[in-house]
Amino acid sequence: MEGGTMIGRLHALQSRVVDSAAFFGIGLWQLLGRAGRHSPKEWDDYVRNWLTRGGEEFYRVPDKTPGGLSEGRMSFPSPVIGDREENNRFHLRVWPGTKGMRSPAMVMLHSLFSASDVGYAHWASVLN
Repeated sequence: MEGGTMIGRLHALQSRVVDSAAFFGIGLWQLLGRAGRHSPKEWDDYVRNWLTRGGEEFYRVPDKTPGGLSEGRMSFPSPVIGDREENNRFHLRVWPGTKGMRSPAMVMLHSLFSASDVGYAHWASVLN
């Protein structure tokens, strides 16, 4: 049984190395990102602005998706308008299941700094 323990330790070490490298890379990417750095005052102003607007607006869900829901890529105005124009659009990609649009739904949110939707397409094909 000692071999199993050794393999378990190697897998744990491998996981730590991969996670550390990935998070280091993501952190570095964020530091070099086009958004730049924000001062503590800018963050305070951002939070204060949303606190005055309230959770109802921040978590508001539109009554209906503009133009309905269909297979493929869709984009429409965000239900929550912010101060950065590039964040004021909502992008959606729909992969219907075996029962078409009547299939059970699952929402996969993108990762910060996602470069593409290749991973999401893979998981959608596996889950469908």
